[in-house]
Amino acid sequence: MVNRKTLVVAVTVIVAVAAVGVGVYLATQGGGGTKNTYTVANAKSLQIETNVTEQGVTVTHKWAAKNLNSTQLLLRFDLLGGEAGNYSYILIPSNQTAWSAVNGAWTDASSSFSSVWSAWDPHWSNLVNELVANWSGTGDHNYTASNGASVKVYKIVINPALADSMFQP
Repeated sequence: MVNRKTLVVAVTVIVAVAAVGVGVYLATQGGGGTKNTYTVANAKSLQIETNVTEQGVTVTHKWAAKNLNSTQLLLRFDLLGGEAGNYSYILIPSNQTAWSAVNGAWTDASSSFSSVWSAWDPHWSNLVNELVANWSGTGDHNYTASNGASVKVYKIVINPALADSMFQP
């Protein structure tokens, strides 16, 4: 027959083991509350690099976007290694502000915002849509664009802290 002292010790050990198990479970599950898992689809900011190869020429694009999924989008992209040098663009759709630079010399292109936006927004949107639909969530992603270009997407960072100065000339 089990004595009372042995029974109390056994129950205490069982309760302690259960408490530790519950604590470990909650810690690995984000405390039991709603876990914020960010993906490309729900990101607040995004930084991406691509190598786009078309007709034997590869151009590196560095994309950065802030305030995604809001009316205050800030978009910057740099095209490196093009035939005529390096190009940079800053686009702010909310106030139709556009800046462009060739080899670091910035020009206010806001008077041409609509044409600049209509030229580059499809590239940005297609890139994001491709990642949302087909990227595994880790590592690089390769695909063929609708125009036949080979695209390697790498250095994908979801929710990086992007300084406001990055979106100013």
